Amino acid sequence: MENDVNCPKCGFTGFALSSACPACGNIIPGPGAARQRLSTGAIPWEDPRSREKPLSSIIATIGRLFASPTLFFGAVKESSPITPAFWFALITGSFGLLMTFIWTQLISSTVDIYLSRNLIPYDSSSSIYLAVAPFVIISQVLITALYIHFMLMLFRSRHASFNSTIKSVLYAEGAMALQALPAIGSIAAPVAWLVFILIAMKTVHKISILRAFTVLVVPFLILAFLAIVATVFLVLIALFTGTGLDFLRLL
Repeated sequence: MENDVNCPKCGFTGFALSSACPACGNIIPGPGAARQRLSTGAIPWEDPRSREKPLSSIIATIGRLFASPTLFFGAVKESSPITPAFWFALITGSFGLLMTFIWTQLISSTVDIYLSRNLIPYDSSSSIYLAVAPFVIISQVLITALYIHFMLMLFRSRHASFNSTIKSVLYAEGAMALQALPAIGSIAAPVAWLVFILIAMKTVHKISILRAFTVLVVPFLILAFLAIVATVFLVLIALFTGTGLDFLRLL
C-alpha cells in the first residue's frame, strides 16, 4: 500500500510517497519523480542527495555525459549554482592528471628495467605538476570559458550568460576520465573534451555545430596561417638582403 512506506534514513513507516518522513523530515519521492528526473535529463551530480553517495553520483554523471552529451548540456541550468560543476571539474580533471602521472611512471619504469639500469632518471617535475594540478585545472577552465564567451560575443552568437558557459566548460572536464585508459587515454581525452565543448556551445547558446567550430577553432587557424606567412616573409627578406644564413641559424 502507498501508506506503508519505509523511510530509508530512519526506518519510520506509515506515510505516503512523495511526502516528508514525519520522524526525520527525509523526502521520499514517488515513482513519478524518478521518471521525471530521467526524462528531463537532470545532472546526477547536482542532485542534493549526491552527497550521500558521491562516487556513484560522479560515475553516473560521467556516464550520462558520454551517453548523451546533447541532453546533458541541455540540463545545465543558468540559475543553478556553479559549485557542483566546479567540484566535478576539479575531481575529474585531477583524476585524469593522476592517471597520466601513473601511466607515465609505469612506462618509464618498464623501459628503465628493459634498458638495464637508470638510463631514464626519475622526473620530479611530474610530482610538482601533480601537486599544483587543481590550480592548473581551474586556470584552464577559466581561460577557456572567457575565450569562448568573448568569441561568441565577437561573432554575435552568444545566447546565454557567462554562468552557463563556464558551467558547460566545467562539466566538459569529465572527458579527462578517459585518461585512465592506457596508451590511448592521452589522445582520446582531449578529443572528447573538444567534442563536448562544441556540443555544449551548440546546446547552451543555440547555434549550429559548424558555427561553434568556427567560433572556437578558426581564430587559431588564422593566427597559425599569419604566423607561417610572417615567417616565410622574414626568411625571404633575409635571403634577399644577404643575411639569410645568419637568420636561418637563429630559426
